[in-house]
Amino acid sequence: MANFERTLLLAIASLENTTAGDIYNVEQGRDGLTVYSTKATKKFPDEIKKYLVKKYQKGNRMILSTRAGSLRVVPDDIYINFVKRTKSSASKSTGGKKVPTAIQEAGSAYVMSRVLTNNRSFKSPASIQSDKITYTQLEKIFGPYKDSLDSWIHSYFEHQKAFFK
Repeated sequence: MANFERTLLLAIASLENTTAGDIYNVEQGRDGLTVYSTKATKKFPDEIKKYLVKKYQKGNRMILSTRAGSLRVVPDDIYINFVKRTKSSASKSTGGKKVPTAIQEAGSAYVMSRVLTNNRSFKSPASIQSDKITYTQLEKIFGPYKDSLDSWIHSYFEHQKAFFK
């Protein structure tokens, strides 16, 4: 994933609700970025476009609407597609706030960088939580999803346990 595409993904994921709809997940795929929403109206892509234009349209970069209702970022050639879906029962169990994949990936990358470049050693999920620098940065990365951070750390540690040894 290109740096700017990742920046866009994180920026869109950080938008919790808009007046034209809500965002419950943003994913990067073969066809660009896909924004999932449950209550999106026809004005939803326009609202996201206004936000992106205000924040990122500088120099020769333009954010255009397509006939299909998507957005296209030129010259980066990034497409942003919009899908209206009902939330899965899994996301309902977490209060409807599923942590977007991009935020989880950014958190994983940060913890790994602490292990590899700063020689941090994590023996348990509690050791990640007690490392003030790591935890504070993870809170910033998770933003509006901070309430899911502790369960994410536990899950992340269980998946990476062998690497941390």
